[in-house]
Amino acid sequence: MEFSAVNLPPEPEQGWSSNFVIVEAAEGMLGMLADVYDRDNIYDPCWLTYSILRNNQWHLEKVIPLPGMHHVVLLGVGGGYLLIGAMYITSSGGEVKFGLFSVDVKTFQVELFTQRSKVIFSGRLYAGFPPSLCAPTI
Repeated sequence: MEFSAVNLPPEPEQGWSSNFVIVEAAEGMLGMLADVYDRDNIYDPCWLTYSILRNNQWHLEKVIPLPGMHHVVLLGVGGGYLLIGAMYITSSGGEVKFGLFSVDVKTFQVELFTQRSKVIFSGRLYAGFPPSLCAPTI
């Protein structure tokens, strides 16, 4: 097993917020998904940026729009998916709801995972089963 250090991305410009998760990109490289929104107006639309680490520098590869989503929180990555909690406007345009969304980290397809009646940001994503629930091995 090898360990190495990489530089984290620079702080966003004044007034903007950006949280990020690190993912495995193609050919064993590191990728980063970051949510970006105007910190002064959380009701402005949000988007994700996808960057790949090459030669110890982050290179922007793609911008993924999150139409109708506001106040996005990145909850975690597991099993090839990013889980997002977000306020969103329904397709009829009238109601604001809270939902959990999945983002496929290979195709960047965004889908509603579940709609919640209460805002819940305290949980974390866990892929697989905890050791206490796994079958015994020898």
